Amino acid sequence: MPPSTLDARTKFIQLAIQYGFIFLDGIPRWIETCTYEKYSLVRVDDVVFMSSIADNIGTDPSVDDTNWQNPLTFDFDIDAQNITANGIFEDSKGPIAPVGSIVLWVTSEIPLGWLALDGQSLLESEYPDLFDLWGHDFGTGSGSDTFNVPDMRESSPVGVGTRGVGVTAHDVFTVGQFKDDQSQGHSHVINGTVNSLTVGTAPKITLDGNDFNSDRNNIVSIKSDGVNGTPRIGTTTRGKRFGVFYIVKY
Repeated sequence: MPPSTLDARTKFIQLAIQYGFIFLDGIPRWIETCTYEKYSLVRVDDVVFMSSIADNIGTDPSVDDTNWQNPLTFDFDIDAQNITANGIFEDSKGPIAPVGSIVLWVTSEIPLGWLALDGQSLLESEYPDLFDLWGHDFGTGSGSDTFNVPDMRESSPVGVGTRGVGVTAHDVFTVGQFKDDQSQGHSHVINGTVNSLTVGTAPKITLDGNDFNSDRNNIVSIKSDGVNGTPRIGTTTRGKRFGVFYIVKY
């Protein structure tokens, strides 16, 4: 921490103590005679509380759960300037990152408080909030007291429900539903010069030196149209993709 910052912090604490406000790691201690606005943070010992009402005065946060929200226990690391809370941070509209929130993550090191959506089995007792949210919707895990998270590997999310306009053919999904890859039904027109035509029990037509019979077991390979480059072929149909982890808040 720069010396100027240390000096400013020290002076601030000295003034706070001088005028009767004792600050511990940046969170003020609760003082009975003070009036607190809604969302004000105060500290009782090592527990932090947030005021649920305006003009909050004379109510002890440690015993009053009507005017103060449930406590959050903080572990302060002043040197690293990090704050870790055993709880969920909220703003005026609710949790900042609700349990079950899914984000994209571009490294194999999953951050604390998050899990990779790779179908893994979890103990219900260790992840109660996530289990309350999903239950056994994605599997019962490896035992009677376990559950699975969704497996988002090799998958892309899609909005559930039926779109009202702008869609020619619908492919509707429900929440948590997985569908394998597919191609829209279609046919191909083959152009070329007929070299020969065989009829009878084994009909066959030869176009530009390529044979086609009734069993369709001889098919022309995908070739360039001479304009858009060499076609890319594989075992699945896909657009351009970029590999990420889907991770979930627990």
